[in-house]
Amino acid sequence: MKIVIHPIKGMLPIIESAKLPLENATLAINCRFDSGSLEPYADLVAKAATLATNTSSIYLYGDTHWFSWSDDVDLVESPINNDQYSRAYFTGSGSYPKITAAAIATGGGVMPTASYKMGVQQPTAPILKGYLNNTDDADAENDITRFYVQTYVNAYGEESMPSDISEEITLLNPDASVELYFDAIGVNDQNITKRRLYRTNGDAYQLVAELDVGLHTSSATAFEDNVADAGLGIVLESWGYSEPNSAMKGLTAMANGILAGFWGNTVAFSEQYQPHAWPTDYQQTTEFDVVAIKGIGNSIVVGTTGNPYLFAGVSPDAVSGQKLEIAQSCVSKRSMVDMGNYVIYASPDGLVGIGPGMARLLTEGMFNKKAWANYNPETIVATYYEDKYVAFFDGGGFIFDPRTQDFIELDFSADAVYTDLKRDTLYIVQSDNLFAMDEALASMPFTWEKVVRLDYRPMPSCVYIDCERPQDLSFSLWLDGALVADYADLSAAPDDVVLDHPCFRLPQGRGKELRLQLAGTGQVHRLMFASNLRELMNG
Repeated sequence: MKIVIHPIKGMLPIIESAKLPLENATLAINCRFDSGSLEPYADLVAKAATLATNTSSIYLYGDTHWFSWSDDVDLVESPINNDQYSRAYFTGSGSYPKITAAAIATGGGVMPTASYKMGVQQPTAPILKGYLNNTDDADAENDITRFYVQTYVNAYGEESMPSDISEEITLLNPDASVELYFDAIGVNDQNITKRRLYRTNGDAYQLVAELDVGLHTSSATAFEDNVADAGLGIVLESWGYSEPNSAMKGLTAMANGILAGFWGNTVAFSEQYQPHAWPTDYQQTTEFDVVAIKGIGNSIVVGTTGNPYLFAGVSPDAVSGQKLEIAQSCVSKRSMVDMGNYVIYASPDGLVGIGPGMARLLTEGMFNKKAWANYNPETIVATYYEDKYVAFFDGGGFIFDPRTQDFIELDFSADAVYTDLKRDTLYIVQSDNLFAMDEALASMPFTWEKVVRLDYRPMPSCVYIDCERPQDLSFSLWLDGALVADYADLSAAPDDVVLDHPCFRLPQGRGKELRLQLAGTGQVHRLMFASNLRELMNG
């Protein structure tokens, strides 16, 4: 009787242990199979960072500063190339979306140190005080009719939608001028520093002046507009630049400078390269409440409490949405992960993959609903690492490789995760402490178990373990639950050596099944069980 286990692979929880393919494990904890062999991940390394109490979200800002929150936060950096302010926009922290920037975000303690409400509020209309030199010269053809609007501008140059249009203003001669003043801003939680006054000139509104926001707020300090038409500035373009909805609780980036967010069953899109501006005309709805969104190129995947949606478009006014015909709801917002050209999220039945031309249950052959429920999918927080889906839940973690279908468990959990693609490093948070995963010089001990059916035939008489660093490996074997072999150190006096690797004799016996376990931090290429050494020598 000869049994060869190669390659060595991960778990298929849907299949009964004794019916698994030879290469698949009954249990695989902290195992790595990138080379087709069994090997360990490197252990965790502690990193210095001051994190929020009960950290749930982290983000590495500017390569050196760790942002952290006790809330479920989505953050998108400015889509503007070489943004001089290094702006970042985020949702989930507090009662409205926020913006921060390098000058205010990176003080001491928990970061971001400070932030403002995202968007720029709409001001009220300019108020007419009166006219100067507005005497009628009896020439009706040179009378001028004007309308005014104003906008607010924050310290980053982000401009609001215009105010309502002023009352009609008529100048009776070319030398007349207008005096205007403005309502005071009131609560300024958006870092507004300027106001821009525009007036009609033909079919457009053009800039009259940019003024400090605290000036000209009473009739006694009115602003005089005596600017000739030829001296007017830029044309007003911020029509419809509404603030983002205060209820927005998800945020992601698309290509072409578009941000997308959601609340309830509404999916909203920003103006291109204007992440503070969210025109209401760019809002769309889904049949079900939205749970999570993630951008991939010119598309966003929307996970809901029902069917997922795919929205796509090269500009926000041309985005169209499609309800996908796969009845798989998203059960955890933080489970949705960008995998490159598609996303993965947790559903009640397993992991779902959604992207352009793709909508399927990726783990259909791995889990049934009962087995999947053991991983508490409603609590999953996940990220991308080396083409794998790395997830943590209440009670543990797992890694799923969509390319090879390998699935392994992790014997530790995490409260927050972040992948630094620039350095190819996965960070996790445990009890408000930051760690880099798979980075230590020491290895993380693994456990790999396998059940082999005997059907009451005699058990093999020897086992050959093709491995590296046998001193860092242990091997145990059970026959119908009874321990029949236990080697704590595979380098310690094997019964024989085959091709420079340890070989051990096994006791005689018959039974229903064998359970074997490999554990440690070495590397195992293959296992062979045989009735005698000659069989092993023949490969």
